[in-house]
Amino acid sequence: MPEIYILGAKINDVSLNEAMNLIADFLITKKKGFVVTPNPEICLISYKDKIFRRIIQNSFLSIPDGSGLKLGSRILGDELNNKTTGADLSQKILELAEQKNYSILILGGKQEIGEKALQNIKCKYPNLKIYYLNGGTFDNLGYSNDANLVEKINQINPDIICIMLGAPKQEYFMSANLDKLNAKLMLGLGGTIDFLAGQIIRAPEKLRKMGLEWLWRLYIEPWRWKRIINAVIIFPITCFIYKHQKHE
Repeated sequence: MPEIYILGAKINDVSLNEAMNLIADFLITKKKGFVVTPNPEICLISYKDKIFRRIIQNSFLSIPDGSGLKLGSRILGDELNNKTTGADLSQKILELAEQKNYSILILGGKQEIGEKALQNIKCKYPNLKIYYLNGGTFDNLGYSNDANLVEKINQINPDIICIMLGAPKQEYFMSANLDKLNAKLMLGLGGTIDFLAGQIIRAPEKLRKMGLEWLWRLYIEPWRWKRIINAVIIFPITCFIYKHQKHE
Protein backbone atom coordinates (compact mmCIF):
# COMPACT_ATOMS: atom_id res chain seq x y z
CA MET A 1 0.00 0.00 0.00
CA PRO A 2 1.24 3.59 -0.59
CA GLU A 3 3.55 4.71 2.21
CA ILE A 4 5.41 7.89 3.14
CA TYR A 5 7.30 8.99 6.25
CA ILE A 6 6.74 12.20 8.18
CA LEU A 7 9.32 12.94 10.89
CA GLY A 8 10.08 9.22 10.86
CA ALA A 9 6.44 8.16 11.34
CA LYS A 10 5.06 5.77 8.74
CA ILE A 11 1.91 7.04 7.04
CA ASN A 12 -0.12 4.87 4.68
CA ASP A 13 -1.65 7.12 2.03
CA VAL A 14 -5.08 5.48 2.03
CA SER A 15 -8.63 6.81 2.05
CA LEU A 16 -11.12 5.82 4.73
CA ASN A 17 -12.79 3.34 2.37
CA GLU A 18 -9.44 1.85 1.36
CA ALA A 19 -8.45 1.55 5.01
CA MET A 20 -11.70 -0.23 5.84
CA ASN A 21 -11.22 -2.69 2.98
CA LEU A 22 -7.74 -3.48 4.29
CA ILE A 23 -9.05 -3.89 7.84
CA ALA A 24 -11.94 -6.11 6.70
CA ASP A 25 -9.51 -8.35 4.79
CA PHE A 26 -7.09 -8.44 7.73
CA LEU A 27 -9.80 -9.55 10.17
CA ILE A 28 -10.49 -12.73 8.19
CA THR A 29 -6.85 -13.82 8.38
CA LYS A 30 -5.29 -15.58 11.37
CA LYS A 31 -2.91 -12.69 11.93
CA LYS A 32 -2.93 -10.17 14.78
CA GLY A 33 -2.01 -6.51 14.39
CA PHE A 34 -2.70 -2.93 15.37
CA VAL A 35 -3.75 0.27 13.63
CA VAL A 36 -2.36 3.70 14.46
CA THR A 37 -3.81 7.07 13.48
CA PRO A 38 -0.93 9.57 13.33
CA ASN A 39 -1.68 13.27 13.47
CA PRO A 40 0.91 16.10 13.68
CA GLU A 41 1.33 15.61 17.44
CA ILE A 42 2.02 11.89 17.02
CA CYS A 43 4.57 12.67 14.31
CA LEU A 44 6.30 15.06 16.72
CA ILE A 45 6.50 12.28 19.32
CA SER A 46 7.90 9.98 16.64
CA TYR A 47 10.57 12.57 15.82
CA LYS A 48 11.81 12.60 19.43
CA ASP A 49 11.18 8.99 20.53
CA LYS A 50 12.99 6.23 18.64
CA ILE A 51 11.06 3.38 20.30
CA PHE A 52 7.72 5.05 19.62
CA ARG A 53 8.77 5.60 16.00
CA ARG A 54 9.51 1.89 15.64
CA ILE A 55 6.07 1.04 17.06
CA ILE A 56 4.40 3.23 14.43
CA GLN A 57 6.48 1.57 11.72
CA ASN A 58 5.47 -1.90 12.99
CA SER A 59 1.74 -1.16 12.77
CA PHE A 60 -0.41 -3.10 10.35
CA LEU A 61 -1.89 0.16 9.12
CA SER A 62 -1.05 3.81 9.80
CA ILE A 63 -3.94 6.08 8.84
CA PRO A 64 -3.34 9.81 8.13
CA ASP A 65 -5.38 11.71 10.73
CA GLY A 66 -5.86 15.32 9.73
CA SER A 67 -5.02 17.97 7.18
CA GLY A 68 -1.82 19.03 8.93
CA LEU A 69 -0.08 15.92 7.63
CA LYS A 70 -0.69 17.08 4.05
CA LEU A 71 1.23 20.28 4.77
CA GLY A 72 3.98 18.35 6.52
CA SER A 73 4.36 15.96 3.60
CA ARG A 74 4.63 18.85 1.13
CA ILE A 75 7.31 20.53 3.23
CA LEU A 76 9.26 17.26 3.21
CA GLY A 77 8.90 16.88 -0.56
CA ASP A 78 6.22 14.18 -0.58
CA GLU A 79 2.55 14.27 -1.52
CA LEU A 80 -0.13 12.92 0.81
CA ASN A 81 -3.44 12.56 -1.01
CA ASN A 82 -5.68 11.26 1.76
CA LYS A 83 -6.77 12.12 5.26
CA THR A 84 -9.29 10.78 7.72
CA THR A 85 -10.07 11.10 11.42
CA GLY A 86 -10.37 8.72 14.33
CA ALA A 87 -14.01 9.75 14.71
CA ASP A 88 -14.83 8.73 11.13
CA LEU A 89 -12.79 5.53 11.39
CA SER A 90 -14.50 4.51 14.63
CA GLN A 91 -17.96 4.72 13.05
CA LYS A 92 -16.89 2.53 10.14
CA ILE A 93 -15.34 0.01 12.54
CA LEU A 94 -18.57 -0.18 14.54
CA GLU A 95 -20.60 -0.68 11.33
CA LEU A 96 -18.26 -3.44 10.13
CA ALA A 97 -18.32 -5.19 13.49
CA GLU A 98 -22.13 -5.22 13.60
CA GLN A 99 -22.37 -6.49 10.02
CA LYS A 100 -19.75 -9.23 10.47
CA ASN A 101 -20.62 -10.15 14.07
CA TYR A 102 -17.26 -9.08 15.52
CA SER A 103 -17.16 -8.18 19.20
CA ILE A 104 -15.57 -4.91 20.29
CA LEU A 105 -14.03 -3.74 23.54
CA ILE A 106 -13.53 -0.03 24.25
CA LEU A 107 -10.58 0.41 26.58
CA GLY A 108 -9.66 3.60 28.42
CA GLY A 109 -11.18 6.99 29.07
CA LYS A 110 -12.98 8.20 32.17
CA GLN A 111 -15.50 5.70 33.50
CA GLU A 112 -18.55 7.95 33.12
CA ILE A 113 -17.56 8.94 29.57
CA GLY A 114 -16.90 5.33 28.61
CA GLU A 115 -20.27 4.25 29.95
CA LYS A 116 -22.02 7.06 28.06
CA ALA A 117 -20.18 6.09 24.86
CA LEU A 118 -21.26 2.48 25.36
CA GLN A 119 -24.87 3.55 25.82
CA ASN A 120 -24.82 5.69 22.66
CA ILE A 121 -23.22 2.94 20.59
CA LYS A 122 -25.74 0.33 21.76
CA CYS A 123 -28.58 2.65 20.72
CA LYS A 124 -27.11 3.17 17.26
CA TYR A 125 -25.88 -0.40 16.72
CA PRO A 126 -28.33 -2.61 18.65
CA ASN A 127 -26.95 -5.88 17.30
CA LEU A 128 -23.33 -5.10 18.10
CA LYS A 129 -21.52 -7.05 20.81
CA ILE A 130 -19.69 -4.26 22.60
CA TYR A 131 -18.05 -3.91 26.02
CA TYR A 132 -16.22 -1.24 28.00
CA LEU A 133 -13.31 -1.34 30.43
CA ASN A 134 -11.69 1.65 32.06
CA GLY A 135 -8.44 -0.33 32.45
CA GLY A 136 -7.07 1.61 35.42
CA THR A 137 -4.41 4.30 35.35
CA PHE A 138 -1.82 4.10 32.55
CA ASP A 139 1.67 5.55 32.52
CA ASN A 140 3.30 7.03 29.41
CA LEU A 141 4.67 3.62 28.42
CA GLY A 142 1.19 2.11 28.36
CA TYR A 143 1.46 0.14 31.61
CA SER A 144 -1.69 -0.03 33.73
CA ASN A 145 -1.79 -0.12 37.52
CA ASP A 146 -4.31 -2.97 37.11
CA ALA A 147 -2.07 -6.05 37.19
CA ASN A 148 -4.95 -8.24 35.95
CA LEU A 149 -5.92 -6.10 32.97
CA VAL A 150 -4.72 -8.52 30.27
CA GLU A 151 -6.58 -11.37 31.97
CA LYS A 152 -9.76 -9.28 32.21
CA ILE A 153 -9.57 -8.38 28.51
CA ASN A 154 -9.03 -12.01 27.48
CA GLN A 155 -12.02 -13.05 29.58
CA ILE A 156 -14.16 -10.69 27.51
CA ASN A 157 -12.37 -12.13 24.44
CA PRO A 158 -13.11 -9.31 21.96
CA ASP A 159 -12.20 -9.55 18.29
CA ILE A 160 -11.37 -5.83 18.15
CA ILE A 161 -10.10 -3.46 20.85
CA CYS A 162 -10.53 0.29 20.42
CA ILE A 163 -8.01 1.88 22.75
CA MET A 164 -8.78 5.38 23.98
CA LEU A 165 -5.66 6.31 25.95
CA GLY A 166 -4.11 8.97 23.72
CA ALA A 167 -0.55 8.98 22.43
CA PRO A 168 1.95 7.64 23.34
CA LYS A 169 0.19 5.46 25.93
CA GLN A 170 -2.09 3.61 23.50
CA GLU A 171 0.67 2.83 20.99
CA TYR A 172 2.98 1.51 23.71
CA PHE A 173 0.13 -0.56 25.13
CA MET A 174 -0.71 -2.11 21.75
CA SER A 175 2.90 -2.98 21.00
CA ALA A 176 3.57 -4.48 24.44
CA ASN A 177 0.38 -6.56 24.56
CA LEU A 178 -0.13 -7.66 20.95
CA ASP A 179 0.97 -11.23 21.68
CA LYS A 180 -0.65 -11.42 25.12
CA LEU A 181 -4.17 -10.54 24.02
CA ASN A 182 -6.52 -12.76 22.03
CA ALA A 183 -7.92 -9.87 19.99
CA LYS A 184 -7.35 -9.93 16.23
CA LEU A 185 -6.99 -6.18 15.91
CA MET A 186 -6.31 -3.18 18.13
CA LEU A 187 -6.84 0.43 17.12
CA GLY A 188 -5.40 3.48 18.88
CA LEU A 189 -8.21 6.05 18.73
CA GLY A 190 -7.33 8.49 21.51
CA GLY A 191 -9.92 11.17 22.19
CA THR A 192 -12.50 9.60 19.87
CA ILE A 193 -14.27 8.36 22.98
CA ASP A 194 -15.40 11.96 23.64
CA PHE A 195 -17.17 12.04 20.26
CA LEU A 196 -18.73 8.61 20.86
CA ALA A 197 -20.02 9.80 24.24
CA GLY A 198 -21.44 12.99 22.74
CA GLN A 199 -19.13 15.10 24.92
CA ILE A 200 -17.75 16.96 21.91
CA ILE A 201 -19.62 18.02 18.78
CA ARG A 202 -17.84 17.50 15.46
CA ALA A 203 -16.83 20.58 13.51
CA PRO A 204 -19.23 21.69 10.77
CA GLU A 205 -18.58 19.84 7.52
CA LYS A 206 -17.41 23.02 5.76
CA LEU A 207 -14.64 23.53 8.31
CA ARG A 208 -13.63 19.87 8.05
CA LYS A 209 -13.37 20.09 4.28
CA MET A 210 -11.25 23.24 4.61
CA GLY A 211 -8.88 21.47 7.00
CA LEU A 212 -9.87 23.78 9.87
CA GLU A 213 -11.26 21.25 12.34
CA TRP A 214 -8.42 22.28 14.68
CA LEU A 215 -9.90 25.81 14.81
CA TRP A 216 -13.26 24.40 15.89
CA ARG A 217 -11.58 22.33 18.62
CA LEU A 218 -9.80 25.46 19.86
CA TYR A 219 -13.13 27.31 19.92
CA ILE A 220 -14.96 24.67 21.96
CA GLU A 221 -11.92 23.57 24.03
CA PRO A 222 -9.72 26.67 24.47
CA TRP A 223 -7.64 24.88 27.14
CA ARG A 224 -6.19 22.75 24.30
CA TRP A 225 -4.24 25.75 22.99
CA LYS A 226 -0.82 24.18 23.68
CA ARG A 227 -1.76 21.11 21.64
CA ILE A 228 -3.09 23.30 18.85
CA ILE A 229 0.18 25.26 18.77
CA ASN A 230 2.10 21.97 18.54
CA ALA A 231 -0.02 20.82 15.62
CA VAL A 232 -0.34 24.10 13.71
CA ILE A 233 2.97 25.86 14.38
CA ILE A 234 5.60 23.55 15.93
CA PHE A 235 4.86 20.66 13.56
CA PRO A 236 5.47 22.49 10.24
CA ILE A 237 8.54 24.24 11.69
CA THR A 238 9.92 20.86 12.77
CA CYS A 239 9.28 19.49 9.27
CA PHE A 240 11.36 22.37 7.82
CA ILE A 241 14.17 21.64 10.30
CA TYR A 242 13.99 17.89 9.59
CA LYS A 243 14.22 18.47 5.83
CA HIS A 244 17.25 20.74 6.29
CA GLN A 245 18.97 18.20 8.54
CA LYS A 246 18.43 15.43 5.98
CA HIS A 247 20.09 17.48 3.26
CA GLU A 248 23.11 18.64 5.27
